[in-house]
Amino acid sequence: MREIFDAARASLEQGQSAALMTIIRADARWRIGAKMLVRANGSRVGDLRDADLTDLIHELARAAIATGQSRRVALIENNGELIETQPGEQSDVDVFIEILHANPTLLLIGAGHIGNAIVKLAKLLAWRVVVVDDRPEFIAPERLPDVDERILIAYEPSSETLAPMPITISPSTFILVATWGWDQPALRQIVHSSAAYIGLVASARKSIIIFRDLIKEGIAPEILARVRVPTGLDLGGETPSEIALAIMAEMLMVHRHASGLPLAQFKGSAIMRQTIKGITS
Repeated sequence: MREIFDAARASLEQGQSAALMTIIRADARWRIGAKMLVRANGSRVGDLRDADLTDLIHELARAAIATGQSRRVALIENNGELIETQPGEQSDVDVFIEILHANPTLLLIGAGHIGNAIVKLAKLLAWRVVVVDDRPEFIAPERLPDVDERILIAYEPSSETLAPMPITISPSTFILVATWGWDQPALRQIVHSSAAYIGLVASARKSIIIFRDLIKEGIAPEILARVRVPTGLDLGGETPSEIALAIMAEMLMVHRHASGLPLAQFKGSAIMRQTIKGITS
């Protein structure tokens, strides 16, 4: 048990989500309380004391990590095979798959005019914040006091040469490229990463030029298609703070696997139907 919890803590500290499985109800064939951990990369720690159950729940846990949603799995044995129950069926064993969400990391590449605002928003949400820039004064503690890590990078404008960025990117990393002129070499370094989100702050014209040049270099269009530009939700933002809010809202939407729809549109009609039903019944 200690090994499982230590592995869970290590995964979260590395920015990796995981799934903790627990048998919560079962007949005498299984042990209630048995636990297993599945990491985002598919590796696991522990087992559920039954090879078939362990293998099945392992695959279901990987799917749950991908969606970010915890779930209860009710299983029944049928001709020696474990399958999920149908509505109304009594299960033989129930397993709860709990998704352990790592706190995301905001990787801000270029601490320009929206940097201060988006850093404040990310820290308000308890995200870890890493800022990369080639200008010491832009990542100074007095300008961005809440940043967890500051990385000064060398950039040569005449040759558009950007030194390799000493950064760690995981599936819990959300990247915003908002540089003053080295967005193309920055994208070149991070576009193949496992980041959950890559956003680019740039005009339409500049984005087209950047993408065209990167495609000529051999980066596949489908790889570049994951870069969000324009980045952020349509909130009508105009000021740096408003633009930062729109970007942070989109990042949170991706992190929580949400729709981004207004809640009144997403849930309102059902609530209204129930209200009317309650009045007329």
